[in-house]
Amino acid sequence: MLPFEPEPGFQLEQRYKDAVEKIYPLAEMDGPDRPSLNRKHVFDFQDGLRLIISREKYDNGEIVLHWSASVDEKHLKEDEFADLSQFMKFVMEHMAELWGYVKVDGRVLVKSTDKGIFHFFLKENQEGEYRKGDPRLN
Repeated sequence: MLPFEPEPGFQLEQRYKDAVEKIYPLAEMDGPDRPSLNRKHVFDFQDGLRLIISREKYDNGEIVLHWSASVDEKHLKEDEFADLSQFMKFVMEHMAELWGYVKVDGRVLVKSTDKGIFHFFLKENQEGEYRKGDPRLN
């Protein structure tokens, strides 16, 4: 795991496009080149949130935008959130900071690992990535 290195929001926003440029085959997600080991995909916010963002291609050809969310305990405690929905809103607000605006209305699949890391998956159609100004996010 890479050390937590917070950056200002504008720097994180500038790096987002590079993070979603490559599409990883699902088989590579646990390999030595996985996104969690590559700073290009790791977004450490100054308030303690860490997002790891990538695009993945499943065996059936489907492409998803995948981001995981965790907190750096030195900056932010998980128990600072009243409930899970408050944490989810916090995460989506940070994604909106990178994207410009996000409204997904139930199209996001969320899974939690036994380590308390939340993984979000947003299906992508074949037109390309979700980004600022993308009408699919309105």
